[in-house]
Amino acid sequence: MSFLVHDILEHAARTWPDNVAVVEAGNDGAKYTYSYVSEEAERVHVFLKNSGVLKGERVGLLSRTSLEYVAWIFGICKAGAVAVPLNNTATAPDLARVADDCGLCGIFFSKEYRDKADAAVKCVSGVKFAVEGLPSGDIMGHHRPSGPGAKDPDDIAMIMYTSGSTGEPLGVMLSNRNIVSNNRSIARYTHINSEDSICCVLGLNYIFGLSLLFSHFIVGGSLVMDNRFQYPNMVLETMETFRVSGFAGVPSHYAILLNMSDIKTRKLPYLRYFLQAGDSMPPRITRELLEYFPDKHLYLMYGQTEASPRLTYLDPKKAITKPDSVGQAIPGVKVRVVDEEDRECQAGEEGMIVAKGDNITKGYWNNPGETSKVIRNGWLYTGDIGKKDKDGDIYIVGRKKNLIKSGGRLISPVEIEHTAVEHPGVMEAAVIDMPDMTMGSKLKLYIVPAGDVPVTTDGIMEFLRTRLQPYKMPGEIVLIDSLPKSDSSKIDKKKLRCI
Repeated sequence: MSFLVHDILEHAARTWPDNVAVVEAGNDGAKYTYSYVSEEAERVHVFLKNSGVLKGERVGLLSRTSLEYVAWIFGICKAGAVAVPLNNTATAPDLARVADDCGLCGIFFSKEYRDKADAAVKCVSGVKFAVEGLPSGDIMGHHRPSGPGAKDPDDIAMIMYTSGSTGEPLGVMLSNRNIVSNNRSIARYTHINSEDSICCVLGLNYIFGLSLLFSHFIVGGSLVMDNRFQYPNMVLETMETFRVSGFAGVPSHYAILLNMSDIKTRKLPYLRYFLQAGDSMPPRITRELLEYFPDKHLYLMYGQTEASPRLTYLDPKKAITKPDSVGQAIPGVKVRVVDEEDRECQAGEEGMIVAKGDNITKGYWNNPGETSKVIRNGWLYTGDIGKKDKDGDIYIVGRKKNLIKSGGRLISPVEIEHTAVEHPGVMEAAVIDMPDMTMGSKLKLYIVPAGDVPVTTDGIMEFLRTRLQPYKMPGEIVLIDSLPKSDSSKIDKKKLRCI
C-alpha cells in the first residue's frame, strides 16, 4: 500500500471485498461491505472530476457520521482534492468563516444541515456544487476520469480546523503521508486485524474519530457507527448486538458509561480493547473501568490534530500501575520533553512535549505566522507541559496556555480535576480561573456529582485539603448537573465561563 489515503479503501476492497466495512447502528443496523463502500467512493470521485474540481481544491463535509461521509472522504482524496470536515454543531456564522478561510469549492451535507450548508457557501465565490447525500444519477459510465488525481504522498489530503491560541480557527493541513503513516502505526500497536470492529460514537469531523476509520480500514476491520451516545445503554446494546471488539472515547464517555449506564452489570464478552484519548483520563476512572473489566486492554493515548493525531500510548499492562501516564512514543514517532533551551529534561523535570515523524503536519492553512510557533526544524511543539519518569513514560501536566498563575505560582488545573474525581461522589470536574484582587487569580472548581454518593461543597473541600497543597486549593466549588461539552465531547471551558 502506498502513502495515499484513498489506497486504504482500495486495498481493503481488493483484499477483503466481502468484509463489512461500515455498520450504521442507528439505521436498523445497515451493513456495507468494502466493495460497496469502494464503489460509492468511486461515484464521488467521478462526480468531483465531472464537476470540474481541481487537484488541491477544498471540499467541505457537513454531516453526522454515516456511510455517505466515509464515501465522500475517500472520493475527495482520490480526486486529489482536500477534504475539510466541518463541525456540525458550529453556528452558521462560524461555518461561514471556515468556508471563507479555506475557500471551499463545494460541500457535501446531510439534510438536517441544509441551512448551515447554504450559509457556509454563500460567502464563498466560485462554489461548484452543494450536494445532499451521495451524488445521484448514473454517472459511472460517462466522462469517467482516467485515474486518481492524488499521486504525491506529500499532497494535502485534509484540513482539520481547530482553535488556536487566539481563539480563531486554524486549519491543520494533513498530508496523505501524515494520515497513512500514523494510522498504520496505530493499527500496529493496538494489534487490530480484519476480524476486529470498533464502536464509534465520535464524529468524523474530529481527528480521533477519523483515526478509528482509517486504522481499522487499513487492516480490513469494521467501523460500527452509533450517533446516540446521549442514550448510553443503546450504545451498549450496539456493542453487544454487533459483537464489537473495541470501544473508543474521551474521558467524559467513560465517566458517563460508569455512572449513567448499566455497563457494570454487563460482561461485554466480545470486547477486547478500550481506546481513550482527547483529554487526560482521571486515574479513578481508569481504575474503576479495569476493576469491572480486568480482562480488557485499555490504551491510554495522547496526541493532537497536528500529529494526525497520535503521539504516545501506554502499554495496557501498565494501566493499573500508571493510570496517570500516557506512555511512550508510538512506532515511527520521536517524542521528547525539553526545557526552554531545547535541552532534554531529566526524569521528573517538567518541560514542553515535542515530537517528530511522518505524522507531523506541514502547518496551518494560509497562516505561516502560527505555523512558525509550533513547527521548528521539523519538530512539533505541542504546547503541552509534561514530564517523564525513570522508565521513560510520559505524564501530562497540562496545556502551557491553560496553566493558572495564582499568587505568583503556576498551577495545573488537570491535577486539581483528577484529585477531585478521586472522590467517590464526583463524576466529572473542571477548573477555571477567576480574577482576584489579592492573588491575581483564584480557582473555581465545578463538580458533577456521580449520584451514588451524597456530596456537599464543604465535604469536597475537606477531601481536597488532605490531598492538595494549600496554594492549589479552589477558592470556590460549584455543584452542577452537567458540564458543557464541545462537539468532540471534551469539556468546553469557554462555555463554562459563561454559566
